[in-house]
Amino acid sequence: ASPPPPPDAAPPIPPPSSRLLAGEIVDLVCRASEIIDESVELHVLKCLLTAVSSKTFRVHGRALLRVVRTCYNVFLGSKSEVNQSTAKASLTQMLTVVFHRLEAGSSEASAPAIVVADLLRPSEKSKPSDGDGVQEMVNFVQSFVGKVIADMNTVTLTTFGGPDAAATAAAA
Repeated sequence: ASPPPPPDAAPPIPPPSSRLLAGEIVDLVCRASEIIDESVELHVLKCLLTAVSSKTFRVHGRALLRVVRTCYNVFLGSKSEVNQSTAKASLTQMLTVVFHRLEAGSSEASAPAIVVADLLRPSEKSKPSDGDGVQEMVNFVQSFVGKVIADMNTVTLTTFGGPDAAATAAAA
């Protein structure tokens, strides 16, 4: 056993709660969305969708509001139509997960993946000149959302071994 600390020593600092740590991770990811790069935008969306969809990584309160705002800002500010559609689909999937869990009364409940084609405005679906491009975009976004949701069935984040392990787990 280790000797007792001297009487004038500062009390040990307790580890941050997982909720606080989750909020900090979400905040860091959301700040990355400020980098104007299409690839970064997609990575941010993937990380946020993974975090919100996770059965063990809890995103609540302010962190959840920041996630919603970040997806909305990518939707409004991205120069890439694919990223705008991905942000819209990711946000829709996240809200589907959140409300499905609320209705089921369990944070462990799995929500079905959304159908991306249902999210497109009627004018986007019926552009005759760009039908192949729209279908490619729909396929990409559906694959993006489907892959994140499928990966959630194989990934479990149980405990964090510190800030470095938490950041690594959230970015995976």
